[in-house]
Amino acid sequence: MTKHPTTAIVLGIVSVILFDALQQKFYLDTFNLYPDDPISFWELFLNHLLRWSVWGIFSFIYGYSAWKLFKKQRQDIQFESWLMLGAFVLIVNLVAIISISGLNVLWYADTFSVELFSENILFILFQKGMSFSFASGLVLLLLYNYSGKLIIDAQLVEIDELKATSNQEMPTFTIRTGKKVKVIQLAEVQWIEAFDYCVKVHTSQKAYTMRCSMKSLEESLRAHNFVRVHRSALINLDYIDHIDFDSNLIKLLGKQEISFSKTGAKQLRSMLASKSI
Repeated sequence: MTKHPTTAIVLGIVSVILFDALQQKFYLDTFNLYPDDPISFWELFLNHLLRWSVWGIFSFIYGYSAWKLFKKQRQDIQFESWLMLGAFVLIVNLVAIISISGLNVLWYADTFSVELFSENILFILFQKGMSFSFASGLVLLLLYNYSGKLIIDAQLVEIDELKATSNQEMPTFTIRTGKKVKVIQLAEVQWIEAFDYCVKVHTSQKAYTMRCSMKSLEESLRAHNFVRVHRSALINLDYIDHIDFDSNLIKLLGKQEISFSKTGAKQLRSMLASKSI
């Protein structure tokens, strides 16, 4: 599997550019379709490279939007979201074709005219429309698969880390920092913060990043005085100084303030009630 989708996308586009240039050169030579002087292969290659470069610039727009969608709700993307994403891709590709047509007219024509501009749009639409659509689908597919790979990698690391702590009386966090391994006692952890596909383990001295999911930590640490107060925060009750239920804020002993949700408030009340004498 390709480690990063950019490599596959670039290799695929370069292959398409070479094919387009070779195909056009073949037709021009075979049927003598040159308007004036013969055109070299490299001139054709650079012409196609310019068009694909413009498409590449515009593709970042929907590529970024798709990546955010895949990261946020990869497993729960609704059909309507796919339709909206597809429509957005088509609109961006159309804008790219219009931009390429405008550049063609400005570059090759002596004067700019609406008629010539319209003809160029139709020409580029028929010449590149399907290729751009296919390439856009490839970009979305690679981004979707890569987001899944990140999730699987996070889960594998999570399993390895949890195995290291599951058989101990008091769990520890084993965190890789470069070539070193940092072992943190659970009692040192004040709170845990969700961070992309990872979590940040906060101690009084430092925060450490670990590949793991909040959901699995919530389940495994529930018996060790930790409570999930927010989708992005897991608190060690031993480090709570006070709780303000009016402003939905928790103040830790280290003076760190953390907000909690309505669900988190219920969890807190329930946990505190079970611990109270």
